[in-house]
Amino acid sequence: VGNELMALPLGITAPYGPLASDIRHQVRLNAAWTARWGSTFGAVYRFDSGRALTRRTLVQPDGYVGFGFGRGTDRTPSVHQLDLRAAHTVFFGRDTSIEITADLFNLVGSQVPLIVNETDTNAFGTPIVRQEPRSVRAGVRLRW
Repeated sequence: VGNELMALPLGITAPYGPLASDIRHQVRLNAAWTARWGSTFGAVYRFDSGRALTRRTLVQPDGYVGFGFGRGTDRTPSVHQLDLRAAHTVFFGRDTSIEITADLFNLVGSQVPLIVNETDTNAFGTPIVRQEPRSVRAGVRLRW
């Protein structure tokens, strides 16, 4: 068959277009700073322009899934996330220390849909997986 495709029934478009993993624009920025008194501070910013969506159509009578509107014709919303970190280490002698850390994830609290329903029904575009909500993590590390 080579590069030719079989004729698809019911006007179903050929399966060309962006795959589900296609994210056209991605930006990652990382920054870290160590203060004179030994504390460290960091920030991580992430931006993704949105993942390609394909409306999947059930083709009768064969029962296979086709791409009735073309592949990758829609996109999920853009994702922004800012994470912050602060850490301070206290030394007890030459080989012993305690590190106290605090992390803040998703500072802006965005909960954009990351994965949505892609079936050609009324549920198309309904979120299945959302961005994790804002959260805080605190930690203590003892080294000896």
